[in-house]
Amino acid sequence: PRSTLFPYTTLFRSDTALLIMAALAIFLVGLYDLWRLRWAPAGPHGFDDVSYHLSTVATWIRHGDVRMIRFSMGDPSTPFYPLLGEMAPWVLIAPFGDSDVAARWTQLFFAVFSFLAVIAIARRLGVSRRNAAFAAICYAGIYHVFPVLSVSAGNDQSTSFFTLAGIDAALGLARRPRPGVAVVAGTALGLLLATKYIGVLFAPPILAVLVAIAWIERRRKEPAERPPVWRLAGLGLLMAAAMAVAGGYTYLRNAATTGNPLFPAPVEILGVE
Repeated sequence: PRSTLFPYTTLFRSDTALLIMAALAIFLVGLYDLWRLRWAPAGPHGFDDVSYHLSTVATWIRHGDVRMIRFSMGDPSTPFYPLLGEMAPWVLIAPFGDSDVAARWTQLFFAVFSFLAVIAIARRLGVSRRNAAFAAICYAGIYHVFPVLSVSAGNDQSTSFFTLAGIDAALGLARRPRPGVAVVAGTALGLLLATKYIGVLFAPPILAVLVAIAWIERRRKEPAERPPVWRLAGLGLLMAAAMAVAGGYTYLRNAATTGNPLFPAPVEILGVE
């Protein structure tokens, strides 16, 4: 009867209205910050935008050289850092021409991508569309995430996106092992490694989640439905190859020039540094 369904209909409309109001509030806060900083110099929140982040892009534009500048003050190790976090945003803003204003919004793209990745992860975990949207709103509602880090020229938002994309792809690969998904997962994790050294710490837990879910899914299936071990090993090699292609440049360069892929961080294996 209509009288019985009415409370649920009202609840549905209330939930939807609250989600829309929350999303609108976050959007307006971000829009205000974007407008307030529209003519401010790069690095309005005091990050490293005007040092090695933007200088890496300037070096590429002026000299076609993929490297970071060695500074005489501050951090002397920047030439050895991964630099995809600096170059990837430039690829996104390059179509807009040489613009100091555009340089300020490089991480805004990755903020939006991160919100979509949160929704994708929630949906893979079986969460409803409304609750998946709520998850993204909760993440975007962290003021340091949006708009603070979104109006920088750094690499934090891109690091966040590649991490979330790696989790989403790992969940998909664990549940439905496919070559295409293996390539996506490996590429996402490789881009994470190529963006920041902290990716070396972030990637192993994601791989552990992939292995754990793959093992659980394999146990749930009938023996006839389980993919052969050689197929899983092949997918693992494919993913590793994608990781190496997408994220191996910096580590290979450092290993060849300094003997340490994580230089200047010390690496000790079995007592040998």
